[in-house]
Amino acid sequence: MHGVYPAGIDTDMTAGVDTAKTAPAQVAAGLLDGLVLDMEDIFPDPNAQAMAPTWWSDPKAFERAFSGAAAA
Repeated sequence: MHGVYPAGIDTDMTAGVDTAKTAPAQVAAGLLDGLVLDMEDIFPDPNAQAMAPTWWSDPKAFERAFSGAAAA
């Protein structure tokens, strides 16, 4: 089983969101790399990879950080 945790993806849906975004092709490539490596948790882009240590060390802090971002 795999979990995929991308950060901002540069799509029409996120066009008005002022945050770091990654091109969809780069996210897709990272996802496929994670599947090939049989990774359980896949952080398919550089922004997601930067957040991974917080995800693993303090999941509640991760949730708090991004629940506020979603409301903004």
